[in-house]
Amino acid sequence: TRCGLANQSARYIIDALARNCTIRHLYISGNDLNSSIYEYGIKLGGMMSRHPTLLHADFSSCGLTR
Repeated sequence: TRCGLANQSARYIIDALARNCTIRHLYISGNDLNSSIYEYGIKLGGMMSRHPTLLHADFSSCGLTR
């Protein structure tokens, strides 16, 4: 289900996920994370590349680009 993250809410959640060292599955599909400056794609890409326990992430239909 879509939770409809707003801009500032998405920033807070992504930053919190980056600090969470135990998350294994992340499903945020269907939320509009489109940004003209690719902010969410950059933040999520950085979080995923450094995360020690993340096994599966679903970002389908989020509008992420670049």
